[in-house]
Amino acid sequence: MASSNSPALSPPPGGDQNRGWQLLVVHSIFSGTVIMLLFARLYTRIFIVRNIGFDDYYIILGVVSSIVSLILDVFQVRWGWGRHTYYLLQTPQSRARLVEASKLSSMNQINTILGLLFIKFSIGVLLLRIFGTKRNWRWVIYSIMAFVFVTTVVSVAMVLAQCRPLDKLWNPTASGTCWSPEVVIHIGYYNGAVAVISDWALSSVPIVVMWNLQMSIQKKAGIAALMGLGYFTGATAIVRTVLLRNLAAADITWDIIPTDNWAGAENHLGIIAACVPAIRPLFSHSQRLPFKGWSRIFAGNSATSQPPAEDKRPLHRAPVRNFNSISEALRSTEHDSKGTRGMYGHDVASWKSASGESGRIPGNAIKVETEFALDNLEFRGAGDGLRRADTTEEWKISDHV
Repeated sequence: MASSNSPALSPPPGGDQNRGWQLLVVHSIFSGTVIMLLFARLYTRIFIVRNIGFDDYYIILGVVSSIVSLILDVFQVRWGWGRHTYYLLQTPQSRARLVEASKLSSMNQINTILGLLFIKFSIGVLLLRIFGTKRNWRWVIYSIMAFVFVTTVVSVAMVLAQCRPLDKLWNPTASGTCWSPEVVIHIGYYNGAVAVISDWALSSVPIVVMWNLQMSIQKKAGIAALMGLGYFTGATAIVRTVLLRNLAAADITWDIIPTDNWAGAENHLGIIAACVPAIRPLFSHSQRLPFKGWSRIFAGNSATSQPPAEDKRPLHRAPVRNFNSISEALRSTEHDSKGTRGMYGHDVASWKSASGESGRIPGNAIKVETEFALDNLEFRGAGDGLRRADTTEEWKISDHV
């Protein structure tokens, strides 16, 4: 945004340089990365998991925000963003370009704030899909999402309220008043603190829940690494917040570039943190990929990664046994089915949970992985066995060995 009370500037050392290209390079690399991750996520959800949800829709909006930000960056740099402000004030034409660049910067600021909202809502909805059966954690996640929504509304309102009339925000020659740069910087500190709190809170929920499960330290560490990527987003928000002091710089169009780079990195790392856990089934189910080369990359020797042929022999039912939860039934099923033959086994474990849910699971039609309950998966080729498994409380269900 343009400064309304810029002191007289002297020619900067080094002459009329432009480092706007740094902004474009950083954002282009990040945008390309998140677009590829989005396609991988959608492929996983549509063709492997076959269960697309609101968390996918929110992350699509987050990536759209990233693309919009890159487009705005291109035009900002075209109008002088990244050059020294001194040279943008020398002619009426360059001053007009500075006003346009500042206007686009204000638009980009709001777009970035909304992008963070979509990204965090995507992560929140994903956590609800995983832990939605746990009432206490469900309310924790809802509370975090409500906190994110309210603070987003406040942040956008503060951006729009900085100057009266609004066009004074990007045009310092317009009549009107604006808040002092110190006030704007303190508002930025507030936004940064909110971003760090929400990022780290969303990353902590799955780690805290999963850490109490009975599994090896190595697997717990793997889950923490997978679901804790949001901590990097929070760390990026801290760096971006520290650099907000550049908003008070006289040479703002030059000094603001590092701040813009870190703000863009914060959003893109948030998208990466939201997408990486969601594409985990892509690696577990790599034999379904259309190209064998991909299968060898993700699953080793493709010749040994094909699922066994379906066993057509009839299913045999086991007596109904009572369990406290679906996950307990699945763990028992995995244990009872050891040593049975074929991928599509014949021992059927019937289960009934304390909440009244019940069903039958073909013994070897599934395996229980002590990793994470990322998605609902559908069972196929198991006769009249369980056709669909709801997201379990603690475990991920895979439809092939």
